[in-house]
Amino acid sequence: MPHPPYILREKWVQTQNGGELHVFLRHLDFLAETGGPLGEEERNERVEITVRRYLADKYAGSSIKTVKVFLGSMLLVTMAGGELGGKTGLGSQTAYAASTMQLYLNGVQCVACTPQMQNGHLIVPVRPVAEGLGGTVSFDSATRQVTVTRGALKMVFTIGSNQAVVGGRTITMEEPLTLIGSTSYVSAEFLARQMGANYVYDTYRSAAVLSMQPSEVYTVQSGDSLWKIATNRGTTVDAIQRLNGMTATAGLYPGEKLLIPAKAMLYTVQPGDSLWLIAARFNVTISAIKTANGLTTDTLTVGKQLTIPASAAPAPTAPTPAPTPTAPAPAPTTVTYTVVAGDSLSVIAARYGTTVTAIRTANNLTSDMIYVGQKLTIPSGTATPTPTPTAPAPAPAAGEYIVQPGDTLSGLAARYNTTVDAIKQASGMTGDSLIAGQRLMIPGYVPPPPPAESYLSGADPTAVAQLGNANFIFPFQSRTGYDPLRDTWGDTRTYNPTTGEYRQHEGTDIMAPSGTPLVSVGSGVITNYGWSELGGWRVTIRLDNTDYSVYYAHMSRYAPGLGKGVRVSKGQLIGYVGATGYGPEGTTGKFAPHLHFGLYDNAAGFAAINPYPFLKYWETRL
Repeated sequence: MPHPPYILREKWVQTQNGGELHVFLRHLDFLAETGGPLGEEERNERVEITVRRYLADKYAGSSIKTVKVFLGSMLLVTMAGGELGGKTGLGSQTAYAASTMQLYLNGVQCVACTPQMQNGHLIVPVRPVAEGLGGTVSFDSATRQVTVTRGALKMVFTIGSNQAVVGGRTITMEEPLTLIGSTSYVSAEFLARQMGANYVYDTYRSAAVLSMQPSEVYTVQSGDSLWKIATNRGTTVDAIQRLNGMTATAGLYPGEKLLIPAKAMLYTVQPGDSLWLIAARFNVTISAIKTANGLTTDTLTVGKQLTIPASAAPAPTAPTPAPTPTAPAPAPTTVTYTVVAGDSLSVIAARYGTTVTAIRTANNLTSDMIYVGQKLTIPSGTATPTPTPTAPAPAPAAGEYIVQPGDTLSGLAARYNTTVDAIKQASGMTGDSLIAGQRLMIPGYVPPPPPAESYLSGADPTAVAQLGNANFIFPFQSRTGYDPLRDTWGDTRTYNPTTGEYRQHEGTDIMAPSGTPLVSVGSGVITNYGWSELGGWRVTIRLDNTDYSVYYAHMSRYAPGLGKGVRVSKGQLIGYVGATGYGPEGTTGKFAPHLHFGLYDNAAGFAAINPYPFLKYWETRL
């Protein structure tokens, strides 16, 4: 049974209390027939009635324990399973099959781990989890004891006992060490707590996450989006997704628990920089920087922004020499600086020997956002930029390798002409055990790029047949003029000129400097042109020989000669990145410059579909 137009998607979720059906609404337009504005209580009541009728038709003869209805990430209605009986025709059969639980260690799925629920507690196999967290494991068959060590920490478990000896002290665990087949299982929460790892059990994704990376546990609130959480906590969407093993299309649910990486900073690569130099400067490891930014090689591009993760310990300092007489400090000086592409306040502060706070105070800035061409007063410090230190010769580039069944460190070292120690150092490993699916950094290994077609595997087959070919290109002219793509489809947006309520984002936002040229992805005819309160200066192009239209929004200006009904060709310049919209004509600057790119199915009543898979496909072919 197809979805009605107002339903975006459905998702079955396994929780500790059983299966739940989550229904995501595309909009609330179906309430328009009621005539006049509705209060929140009446609105939710009508939503429940409408969704209940739909479920009764689609799931007749099935039993649904709980239904939750969302608009974006905002929970509107919760319906208990008992209320779905009676006239709805929902019977005693089960409509949900529990999905397999997954476990992630330091952001990498542990495919060799098979978590289990026991008396309401999550238990995990000791060896792969403890070793994945940097420990070593041994088993004494005579005493039936398992010993886990990590540095000075020593833990001894006995099969069948809920008493563990940790550092010489006896501690009671939530569950006894349990033998399932030939594998010993321990409480995930207890093991994480004793080894100093952070831990969450995400019932909504049926996943457990354990990580040694500095992080905090966060409970998702109604109205949250990954972008909002990342912005409020000084990290990035990619870093949150990577740490929690989330896919680019994963949604959020109020009450869901996530690990949020400790506050990171953004650094813009300067001429002469290398990963080695940046890691030393910020007292982090090369592996940590590469993991935080999804880098697979050591190659850097000047102007690229890197996320620098929080360091586990402060950088060591040299002994303080005896003070020597110095001349009086010169009076504070200032200099006027014009912002260029790639700049950030932290970069400018470091360049002029001052601080971000001092620059913000001197310029009355309320945030760290700056734009190309902006004039800044740089206080104190040196009136001329400090020279960039010369970087040492970089180490051989290391590529990311996914461990396959049967792999060993010695075998990989021989295959790629390196050493076991070099692989362990590049990968931040302490032990020699490997787990299928584990990510390693191997010096000298060049990973093959993913085929462009791989990005289309989950997209609509009709759209793939029409758009997944050489007739279409990426909307940017090169791969260096924008931030790395991320899937923003379904994120919550708060600006809504129609109802004032939260809305769900229907497109992909590509962050780029204002003024970056934009080209048409294919040949077609312009069907919409001009100002839109929501999209600012925007243009819609109906693509030739397809059922689809593309939408460019928030542009700073158009290319000459465009207008409604004008034909454009593939690769033709149509405009420039901007930050227009969210108000009357001419409104700009209410958000960072970016391209909002939308994709619409004309044959389905101009229904929005996720453009991200197609953008990745076209980008890969640049």
